[in-house]
Amino acid sequence: MLICIWLIFLQPFPKNVSEKLIMNDHSSLTLVDEETETLYECAIVTDPRDENLRYIGDGWFEYIASKKFAVGSSLIFIYTIESRMLYVTLIERT
Repeated sequence: MLICIWLIFLQPFPKNVSEKLIMNDHSSLTLVDEETETLYECAIVTDPRDENLRYIGDGWFEYIASKKFAVGSSLIFIYTIESRMLYVTLIERT
């Protein structure tokens, strides 16, 4: 299990996560909204300028559109390599 926190929406996966994705030849994952338990099928996109950089595509933007982010909101991600499930929790700024 890998745990990471991203504070900016269009950042690549952290290096340790990208290495695991490359090693396991993952091209997709299921994003799980921890709040609503909604599932989003997402492509894992390789940056054309650097094959070691990976991003979440497709379903990621559906997830973003379903949320009401405020300045200072954070996301917590937990990715399980074996099941290809990415659990996402939105932390609202208080």
